[in-house]
Amino acid sequence: MQNGRATKQAPASAGLRLGELIGGLGLLGKRELADALKVSHETGLPLGRVLVMSGYLKDDMLAAVVDAQSMIREGLIDIGMAKKVLAVVKQKQCTLNQALVESGVDSEIKRSNLLGDLLMEAGYIDEKRLKLALEQSTATGLPLGRTLVLSGLIPEELLSIAINAQVLLRDSRVSRAQATQSLRSAFSRHVPIEVPLAEKGYYALPTRQSIRLGEILLAAGVLSEQELMTALEFGLANNKPVGEVLTDLRFIEEATISAALALQKMVAEQSLKLEDATLALSAIYRDGITLEEALNNSNPKDSQKSKSKNTATQTFPEFLQLTKNVTTDELRKAFEAVLLNPQMVAKILDVAGVIDKNVLQEALKSYQLFKQGRLSIEHACVVLEFCRKNQVSVDDALKALNWQQLDQMQKPISTREYDLAKWAEACRTAYAIYELGDLDQAEQMWAEILDRAEEIEINDVRHPRAKEVLAKIYEIQNRHNEALDLFLESLKSKRALFEENHFEIAATLNNVASLAYRINDLKLSEFYSRQYLVMLEVLSGPTHPNVASALDNLGLTCHLQKRYEEAAALYQRALDICTNTLGSEHPSTVRVMRKYAATLKALDKNEELSRLNGVVAGTISGSWKTLQLPTEDSLFSDASVN
Repeated sequence: MQNGRATKQAPASAGLRLGELIGGLGLLGKRELADALKVSHETGLPLGRVLVMSGYLKDDMLAAVVDAQSMIREGLIDIGMAKKVLAVVKQKQCTLNQALVESGVDSEIKRSNLLGDLLMEAGYIDEKRLKLALEQSTATGLPLGRTLVLSGLIPEELLSIAINAQVLLRDSRVSRAQATQSLRSAFSRHVPIEVPLAEKGYYALPTRQSIRLGEILLAAGVLSEQELMTALEFGLANNKPVGEVLTDLRFIEEATISAALALQKMVAEQSLKLEDATLALSAIYRDGITLEEALNNSNPKDSQKSKSKNTATQTFPEFLQLTKNVTTDELRKAFEAVLLNPQMVAKILDVAGVIDKNVLQEALKSYQLFKQGRLSIEHACVVLEFCRKNQVSVDDALKALNWQQLDQMQKPISTREYDLAKWAEACRTAYAIYELGDLDQAEQMWAEILDRAEEIEINDVRHPRAKEVLAKIYEIQNRHNEALDLFLESLKSKRALFEENHFEIAATLNNVASLAYRINDLKLSEFYSRQYLVMLEVLSGPTHPNVASALDNLGLTCHLQKRYEEAAALYQRALDICTNTLGSEHPSTVRVMRKYAATLKALDKNEELSRLNGVVAGTISGSWKTLQLPTEDSLFSDASVN
């Protein structure tokens, strides 16, 4: 007896390890088993997964061996019967249940109190879906219940009730029939399973105030419900307390668990109210204080309010929302976009310092091999863990694990479509890094992208567009000569691709003129500004606002060269277009008007100046107007520009 409950005596063979069972059955030779054990030790991956991934065992056989091992541990069959049944599985390639029946084992003990069986007996899933979920669970390493929820086969609420039923079964508090019946009733009524069990007299509800460890962790905001369910499942599968599992999975630190257990005991002994215990644990988790400090705070609520008033706790996203610059939905979309970009995620993790830089680099390489179809996700995980433990590169890990041939076997045929898709993906990633402001990394990535474009012979407009992104990076870095060279190369390429007048060419002409203006080479800026203006007049028509911007830019170069007559004529044309298309009070119209007024003042044309509605002529420090073409997305799309 233990804690007033009867406990099962584990059989002598209950400690039988998976490797021993596999070796004893003769499924593997000693050498193969030793190799697999070595890889399992080096990578931290379960032996069973190593055996499957190395091709020593098939998934079905592994599942049968693991089930048999569980039945031995629970005292349902002995090792002799297990070997006999597994021999049938191997010979006839059937399931363990079928082999048990054929071997004459009582059908009542074919399977233990597994979560899947409980849900199947209650009618929530069928055998086919359970088998698929078990395969997914084995492949991903996630517990079966979490896999069922993520696959949409059962809701979160049902998983919670079923796991509680499993706990009661494990502790011999209810029978299997009682658990199954009450599971259906609890889920249909949306109540805890203990309620229908108590109503039928199967279970006595606690007579004093009590709370489970998971419940206090949830109430204090320390854990999410998904994390708790995952930990409970792992605990049931491995016969471990939930607190130990939570620390093993790094969901919670040991200090927080210790505090939660102490508070749980106080609530059970009625020395502390449940509400106060929850607030104390929340403060311990949130503020990093000790249990004694939390308990000495007589009113945690007031403390929390005071802290929120006097401490700058507003995050930057919250600040942006508060100032109406972004909405919650826009923030959500932005964060989702970041999570889909491996390079951006890696950059954030690097800045946060939460992962070793070398491990991060090898993680990106491993993930890339997976994305390219050269490794499965499981193999990629094993490779990365090997790299981390042994401080080696991905290439070295593949050699050590003897998986180079696996990489080559799974490598897809290098078609042009594949190359172009990977190049476009690289462009998107590099542009995201550029927009984040990491110019050094962006420069390196865009240089590699241009080299790759040469290799796979990208001869359409995407190649010069990529050159212009790198040119803009150089321009920001004040590497003006390199930027100018790239802009001019792009201009030459675009002129070869398109007819004499095209928006793509116009955009690059303006980029060259803008850079020349920035470095105060006004003659060069004027030269390309004139070409830009002429081309826009043909493409957009002489009265389009884009033409007004081009006139304004050209007027600025003449103005700064003190050629006031030319500048005034150009500004006047721009002013006429802006006034007619945008209105006299539009900011663009006012800006051009001020520049025009400044030239009139320089020319002593006071009569004309007086007619500009009293606009005060000021210092000219004009900003360059750009042509919004191409958009960022067009850089990565198929080149179908006419």
